[in-house]
Amino acid sequence: MTKNYILGIDAGTTKIKAGLFDIYERMIDVESTNCNVLLGKNGEVEMNMDETWNVVVKVIKALLERNEGVKNKIIGIGVTGQGDGFWPLGKDKKPVYNAVLWNDTRAKDIVLKQGEEVKEICSKNNIVPLFAGAPTVILKWFLENSSENIDKVQYIIHCKDWINYNLTGEISTDYTDASTAAFDIKKREYCEEYFQILGIEDFYKCFPKPGLSQKIIGFVNKIASEQTGIAVGVPVIAGAIDVAAVAFGIGVEEKGQACTIIGTTLCNEVLIEEEDVDLCNEIGSTLCYVMPDKYLRIIASQSGTTLLDWIKNLVGSNINFDEIEKIIASIPIGSEGVVIHPYLYGERAPFKDPSACGAILGLSAKHTKANIFRAAYESLASAFYDCYSHMPYEIKEIFAAGGGSNSIILCQMFSDMINLPVKKNYNEENGILGVVKLVKKSLGITEKNLDKNKDFKVFYPDYENHLKYQEVYNLYKMLQVELRKFWGQRQVFS
Repeated sequence: MTKNYILGIDAGTTKIKAGLFDIYERMIDVESTNCNVLLGKNGEVEMNMDETWNVVVKVIKALLERNEGVKNKIIGIGVTGQGDGFWPLGKDKKPVYNAVLWNDTRAKDIVLKQGEEVKEICSKNNIVPLFAGAPTVILKWFLENSSENIDKVQYIIHCKDWINYNLTGEISTDYTDASTAAFDIKKREYCEEYFQILGIEDFYKCFPKPGLSQKIIGFVNKIASEQTGIAVGVPVIAGAIDVAAVAFGIGVEEKGQACTIIGTTLCNEVLIEEEDVDLCNEIGSTLCYVMPDKYLRIIASQSGTTLLDWIKNLVGSNINFDEIEKIIASIPIGSEGVVIHPYLYGERAPFKDPSACGAILGLSAKHTKANIFRAAYESLASAFYDCYSHMPYEIKEIFAAGGGSNSIILCQMFSDMINLPVKKNYNEENGILGVVKLVKKSLGITEKNLDKNKDFKVFYPDYENHLKYQEVYNLYKMLQVELRKFWGQRQVFS
């Protein structure tokens, strides 16, 4: 019997991955490489779009070269990628400017200037609230500050859409990504009134009409085949934003199931029904899900494992994370009074303040870098709890995903903090698995996942530790309130 394979691509903020799965959802192999992120002095975070596609080509070629005989047995391709941001193309469908990423903060003043009228439009039309990294906000910034670049824009797409275009020559998007861009998630259409209020109505038609994540949007063309080694004619689906793909890959399919992606951001999401959408407010966002008539309620802290990387580079660049976690184990809960705030890129949830900044507080002469390391981990646990405390839903179970979920100490902290079991599965590529499952749906493949019943690693809460972590959280929260005035006033120096 001939084996067939599905190719999944995950274009993240820091890495791009390509993975081969069989039709039973078993991973055969994966290849990854780092992305080149361009940082500016005023909050700019960009990627060169052509370079990003070249990296995708590189990982696909490496994967296929290592797995001889596979390239002609690939029956479908699905792509997931980082969300929000601004990926502009001109009339020739070539990049007009670098991609501006979701964590870019140059447009924070645009958010601050928008008043109650825009909030009302968002609330009335079930639109994700404004934040600095949203496509429409970045578009508005370019109109006001760099019109020579924006005048050439014909298409405004998303990260995965750029990869799909290079594979097929087709401009498209799906409902999950469209949800981040002036999109009424109930009507599943863009809101013209929003574009008018924000003064970007001339660009209304630059956003492609979305469809289902599993819809086949095109087929691998000759150019992409020559570049990657994939056979001409392989179907490519629309794909999904990374947070939705991960949730679907890990098994979030019922109301009340939650997923925390401990990655570049700390993304916390719970599956809800349409009748629950009205419970949502301007904190966080609600996106269309890959399952029709389902939604993801998302409250994502802006900083995730980026905080741990930053702290490591600051005070412990000569040691690895395994050594750091051994050090942490010797420090009691509460880090002996050291508290860290993770707001290195401002914050969008569970509160929205682009002027928020990170802080290391409570230091005295007795403290060492071990206290700072532990406080950083506890900071993420506090941010995690802060996000879930704003979810107006009953949480049935929490799955952990993302690179940070490989940390035993971090998963246990999360469980103790929220006083619920946290489940971590053994698949390392849930985002890719999510789009692989969508490809199967698009092709009508019904073969069951042979590993579906494979055990999860479950972290159970310790109630005594939970009480201690609540004290940590209370201190974290108190300082969050007290420092807000400082965040605003320090802007004159930043």
